[in-house]
Amino acid sequence: MNQRISVIIPTYNYANAIEAAVESVLQQSAAAAEIIIIDDGSTDNTVDVIADLQQRYPDKIHYLQQPNQGPGVARNRGAKEAPGDWLLFLDADDTLLPEALSDYQEYLINNPNINMVYTAHNAVSAEGKTRTKRGKPIATNNEINFCDYLLNKTIPLCNGAFIVKKKVFDALGYAEHMKSAEDICFFAHLLALHPCAYLDKVTVNIHKHSDSLRHNSRIYRKTALEVCDSVFTDTLPQALYKYRNEYAAKRYLSLFRNLYLAGEYQEARAVYHQALRQKPALLFKLSYLRKYLLSYLRKSHEATS
Repeated sequence: MNQRISVIIPTYNYANAIEAAVESVLQQSAAAAEIIIIDDGSTDNTVDVIADLQQRYPDKIHYLQQPNQGPGVARNRGAKEAPGDWLLFLDADDTLLPEALSDYQEYLINNPNINMVYTAHNAVSAEGKTRTKRGKPIATNNEINFCDYLLNKTIPLCNGAFIVKKKVFDALGYAEHMKSAEDICFFAHLLALHPCAYLDKVTVNIHKHSDSLRHNSRIYRKTALEVCDSVFTDTLPQALYKYRNEYAAKRYLSLFRNLYLAGEYQEARAVYHQALRQKPALLFKLSYLRKYLLSYLRKSHEATS
């Protein structure tokens, strides 16, 4: 069985971090088939950093440049160029742990029928605090896995902490029209259609960034239902369409919380109403109902201050 793993690193203005990401791959105890870097229109000195790395590690790094088109386009392009039979997508500011590829390859030898393996990971905050996030075993029932990922959020999939067969990825790919959350529909379809597994080993450090709430709410507003539409397409088995309203309601509810925390109370209430229209039972989620009621008081306070 071929277990060559290509590591794909999309980057946009991460000249200060990408060297560490590349080094973490090159220093693996098991060699990757190739490192493929897709520069998605960086305007910093990324090209100089990569040139230096290529000089130090000739024939190890394949570097591609393109106008800025978003992470979905960048990852899909990297996958097309990948010579390996398995793909690992590593963000430019994250780092693999030294035994990551060996852990994956050892698992694949003993589990040849699996099409995707995900692992535990270290979440590193902007302040440098590290918290290990572990997953749960994957069921043999694809519908259960689909719901656990999309609705129950008990399968914490993320880029950097999984590998997927190239031929499986080629049939699915990332949503190219979305600038954020482009991986959600890919993971949902992957779990709905293919045998997947969890390996309880930490393989990667994933760095979290603290963007402003207002910025996050703008992004989330744009993608709230766009994600839903991308998940529930013809790729998905028809039997799973029954979960569409519930997922749409959860997206609205999450957007409500984002807008509320950003202080955009009037719009938050409108979104809360949309969530209830999708699933009226959400009214009994008291933490959200409390925020909804408090939003009226906060507006009155602002108006009189």
